[in-house]
Amino acid sequence: MVNKMKKSLDIYSIDMECSKTWDLISNGKTKGIFQLESHLGRSWAKKVKPRNIEDLAALIALIRPGCLKAMSGDPPKSMTQRYVDRKFGVEDLEYFHPSLEPILGNTYGVLVYQEQAMQIAQALAGFDLQEADVLRKAIGKKKADIMAKVKKSFLDGASRGDIITKKEAEEIFSWIQESQRYSFNKSHAVSYAKNAYWSAYCKAHHPHQFF
Repeated sequence: MVNKMKKSLDIYSIDMECSKTWDLISNGKTKGIFQLESHLGRSWAKKVKPRNIEDLAALIALIRPGCLKAMSGDPPKSMTQRYVDRKFGVEDLEYFHPSLEPILGNTYGVLVYQEQAMQIAQALAGFDLQEADVLRKAIGKKKADIMAKVKKSFLDGASRGDIITKKEAEEIFSWIQESQRYSFNKSHAVSYAKNAYWSAYCKAHHPHQFF
């Protein structure tokens, strides 16, 4: 029992940079760890090798079915594999347009989160927060009719902004439309990542009580 530990554990004040905990996750020893206990979670944890909450949140988002099935490129590969290959230099990290780097930099140019699509719409098409939230709802609820209206607003806004060409705007919006199939809410992913780390910390330091 946890209450039989020699000292109480305040989960909110533990070391979030504990190498022992990150080693456990990166080595795929995640049986019993929140969101990562499946074979899929264990195998991809070894491939992604997260060392911080940002990486761990991306891992949790990227092992969802949509990301694993969303194929692109030549040769085609999943969004999940593309993230891993870019992180470890197997694939060159290139941005379709320089304006995307500040938004997609933390995920190696891969559009993972709904919030990233919102930021792209704000930066390139001049969307305000309300318009960006409509886009988020269209993505999250997979509403094709709403997405069609948002596309027109995006292309019109991009034309007025004069940051990207019409062809570039259409290409970028096609990614956003494709992301309907897989993108995840970042606030959820980070919350899940913290819970995963806390459970991994307990397993790494107090395995008896953990199990």
